[in-house]
Amino acid sequence: MRWEIYNNNKETLLQTLPAPTITNNCNGCPWYERHLCMKQSMGEGFLKEIFYKDFSIVYSDIHLQESRLLKFEQAEPVVKMIFQFCGNREVFLNKCDEALHFENNHHYLLYTPKNTGSMHLSGCERQHFLEINLHPHFIKSYLPDGCIFQSFIKSIDEHQNALFNLKPYLINVQMEKIISELTNDYNGPLKRLFFESKIKTLLLLQIENFLYHNQRTTSALH
Repeated sequence: MRWEIYNNNKETLLQTLPAPTITNNCNGCPWYERHLCMKQSMGEGFLKEIFYKDFSIVYSDIHLQESRLLKFEQAEPVVKMIFQFCGNREVFLNKCDEALHFENNHHYLLYTPKNTGSMHLSGCERQHFLEINLHPHFIKSYLPDGCIFQSFIKSIDEHQNALFNLKPYLINVQMEKIISELTNDYNGPLKRLFFESKIKTLLLLQIENFLYHNQRTTSALH
């Protein structure tokens, strides 16, 4: 993913992080991994990205010195599993006038036909979050049948921005355990299988969390 980082008044470009070169691993699978120190433009902390063909992971833990605006670009449709551990973010997606507000200690599921937009990070707070970007066909095969997901699937089929859960849901203990395993460095030979298994388990926990709550709605974003 390509990133541009601006100061709070959105006028000064502080740093550009170009999209990395995607290479093939020994099995011919496209992938990349990079770990970026953010001290130059944001504060103490890091931004880590891992990319495979059907999914990518963005993991960030930064103690912001001042408010920042981040613009991101990865022009392809994705379903985003979002886990906001600390801090609050305001995100604008491509062709969407509504701001999405991601709150401390909550998780979300959304679809965007073009993973491009911007996020505003409030200054003097810790920004700790995990985003898992899934190819739509990856997640559609796992969504259960039933009316609560029909609107979300319809938005994917029609290439419309959509947020599944209008109401924010708390990150639970089971999710925290899987996220801890997912974000700790794994250096074994089965890295893709490791990530994929953790993502599927996390998706299971997230969908279960949606199913067992009363307020379950999909909102088309304009």
